[in-house]
Amino acid sequence: MLLHDIRPDDHIFPSATKACAFWGRCDVGKSVHGFVIKTGYNFNVFVGSSTVDMYAKCGELSDARKVFDEMPERNVVSWSGMIYGYAQVGEDEEALRLFKEALLEDLDVNDFIYSSVIRVCGDSTLLELGRQIQGLCLKTSYDSSSFVGSSLISFYSRCGVVEAAFKVFDEVSIKNLGMWNAMLIACAQHAHTEKVFYLFDKMKNVGMKPNFITFLCLLYACSHAGLIEKGQRYFERMKEYGIEPGAQHYATLVDLLGRAGKLQEALAIIKGMPIDPTESVWGAFLTGCRLHGNTELAAFAADRIFELGPVSSAAQRYGDAAKARKMLRDRGVKKETGLSWIEEASLHTNWKKEMRTTRHEAVSLSLLFFEVFLVPMFEFSLLRRCNIRFPSRRERAILLMATDAVLNLWKNLASMPLLMFFRDTRYVFRKDELGIEIAQIAIPAALALAADPVASLIDTAFIGHLGPVELAAVGVSIAVFNQVSKIAIFPLVSVTTSFVAEENATGKLSTHVQENASLEYGFTVNKEMEELLPKGASTNKTSSVSSTFTKRHDERRHIPSASSALVVGCVLGIIQALLLIFSAKTILSYMGVYSDSPMLIPAQQYLVLRSLGAPAVLLSLAMQGVFRGIKDTKTPLYATVVGDTVNIVLDPIFIFLFRLDVSGAAIAHVISQYLISLILLWKLIEHVDLLPPSIKDLQFSQFLKNGFLLLMRVIASTFCVTLAASLAARHGSTSMAAFQVCLQIGMSTSLLADGLAVAGQAILASAFANNDYDKAKATASRVLQLGLVLGLLLSVILLVGLQFASRLFTEDISVLHLITVGMPFVTATQPINVLAFVFDGINYGASDFAYSAYSMALLLIHHDNDFHVHMDYPANLQAKVSYLAPSEILKWESYYQALDLRIPAL
Repeated sequence: MLLHDIRPDDHIFPSATKACAFWGRCDVGKSVHGFVIKTGYNFNVFVGSSTVDMYAKCGELSDARKVFDEMPERNVVSWSGMIYGYAQVGEDEEALRLFKEALLEDLDVNDFIYSSVIRVCGDSTLLELGRQIQGLCLKTSYDSSSFVGSSLISFYSRCGVVEAAFKVFDEVSIKNLGMWNAMLIACAQHAHTEKVFYLFDKMKNVGMKPNFITFLCLLYACSHAGLIEKGQRYFERMKEYGIEPGAQHYATLVDLLGRAGKLQEALAIIKGMPIDPTESVWGAFLTGCRLHGNTELAAFAADRIFELGPVSSAAQRYGDAAKARKMLRDRGVKKETGLSWIEEASLHTNWKKEMRTTRHEAVSLSLLFFEVFLVPMFEFSLLRRCNIRFPSRRERAILLMATDAVLNLWKNLASMPLLMFFRDTRYVFRKDELGIEIAQIAIPAALALAADPVASLIDTAFIGHLGPVELAAVGVSIAVFNQVSKIAIFPLVSVTTSFVAEENATGKLSTHVQENASLEYGFTVNKEMEELLPKGASTNKTSSVSSTFTKRHDERRHIPSASSALVVGCVLGIIQALLLIFSAKTILSYMGVYSDSPMLIPAQQYLVLRSLGAPAVLLSLAMQGVFRGIKDTKTPLYATVVGDTVNIVLDPIFIFLFRLDVSGAAIAHVISQYLISLILLWKLIEHVDLLPPSIKDLQFSQFLKNGFLLLMRVIASTFCVTLAASLAARHGSTSMAAFQVCLQIGMSTSLLADGLAVAGQAILASAFANNDYDKAKATASRVLQLGLVLGLLLSVILLVGLQFASRLFTEDISVLHLITVGMPFVTATQPINVLAFVFDGINYGASDFAYSAYSMALLLIHHDNDFHVHMDYPANLQAKVSYLAPSEILKWESYYQALDLRIPAL
């Protein structure tokens, strides 16, 4: 055109600069720019904008900014080109500052600018800022753009909020291939493997043809899930869509086989590649060799990639590495800049070939001196002094793997349970978010759990004034009732708490995503937004939006586990009542209360009447499990306090005023239990929709499976305690009376410890449901430390208090003597007892019911003979606990190691 003396105009120049940007020919682009200046088109808004876009896409941001600043008039293309350029090279602050200026100038921002800025937020994990920008997209109707949608999906994926990415994907009606691929990448990176396959099938059904990125996501998902056959099938299916596998596909396939230990198959794949294997392919193979300790193949793979960068540098082959990098640069292959972070008072970033401050320069020079001078000198001196030859390439590969193993061991050492009591112990009473959450759950739960034994203590105190025979009779009946109830209570409450916590956390996460990620119910402009957005761009909430949000927020949730727990609780309560009523005499005879015993009549009367309240007991405890699962332990506390207060008021009326003796105590207790159930049911209906849509929604199978495991544990521990009560009863009413006092005191302190266990269980179950493993580990460590402190505190309180409080229970000298003999052992072993309860809560929170069941069953078998020898309850119970706690500690040692291995994979 120039040869024919045709003068370019403002339509020709933008086309030329666009071509230069497409081919990455900045040198030609600069010539075109010079010709633009000569012809006077440099002040044309269209030509200037295309020039800015060309320089930005070629990475010449200084030239692009110079042209941009000299433009007398700018349009959306020039703004978008400049913002995109800053986003491409990681200049996040400049990109956001330019975006703010564009908003201040009332620019009609397009979807390309929104996409670039959202990408900046994703790269910097600016979650709140990204949500605010999504709000602007909603206001300007760009939220339905596939271009913006793809960026939002990548943004939420980088920030770890995958559910918000799902919502964005579902809300866009017309999806392009880029949006499908973005969603697949998000699912693959966050281990939603089944979702990846589901989306792939769905995109085929809607007629969307996959490309090479689609299959790369599929192979990545298979690799990290260990699905070898499926990954190979997807690799073969690429040809069905006319896609030739590239180096990245082969690298992912090799990684899949290498992780599974199929190194020979991976090597055969590499040798059979129709293209030359790249560094990424050999790197994936080397990773597999290191994982499975194959030093020969590792050395072979290292030979292939020695000249390609970091491996050569690590082996002191700096000359070869430099040549390889120069070759890559000459071929146009760019290596992503490596960054390192050092946190000392603040976060310092060090990156290659950039010395922005004297501090960066000083740090870099220090690291360079250490690496280039001190390390080689140390290695040389040590080897010469010890007369050791330099290791070969194969030996260096072995040393490298050994070093990795030592470093991994050192990394995991801080997470091992033997050290968790000493990790961050100075923060054990810290009022941070976790500490407050534990306190808000544990304190009301402990008070609620202790309230019933306190009411039983008051029953015991009232009945004790009737005489030692009545006290012993009621002690046997209460032991029978509690132990039979315990068979159903602990499995029911523990399973309910874990399941409800998981379902509640999942539901809350979904609601949180809907409220914060979509922003369609309105959002508040905070200080960060005020700095970014001009006053005219602030958002407003409409009344209809607010009413919609309030309506959604107030809706009752349907939690299937809650409905299932109530049904199971009612059925078990009725069964228990019938069992105890019709077999009371037989059970009491087994407990040592024979037909000629003076304890038989009062014991039978109390047990039969008390059994009428079994359905209320089981139902109320099932509802307590539901409330624990939703982290509300205050409501059960209030209901329990009301019920027990009524029990305390009615006790003297029925026992002494109406002269009903032990029957009056039983009737007062039954009335209080039904009152507690009614209060809990009334409050629960306000939060949870208890009527399931159908019978199929009830989760009886999960309750039966896990409940049976805990039933094994409860039967084992119940047998131990029941055997101790039986032995005490066989020695007469005096021993049984002392046993009853020790039992109630021990139960009260144990249930105080169980408050911490409840907090740990509820928080852990929620954390696991949200995949928040850092919070899970922090919670386990904190509650164990608090448990140890609580145990020591209880020891001191019991040691001092029981010197003066024993006469509250009885005036009988013989009974007081036996109490004095048994209580020191109970006092001394309180720390072990508390830790045993807390370990149970941690296990239940992790849904590890099987271990809890098997450990107690084996413990019962191992110590069965000991229980037949000892005659006194506290010794037996604390012996059980003292053996249980070490076994729990050993179990958690392996559990924490497994947990630490799972977290990086996510």
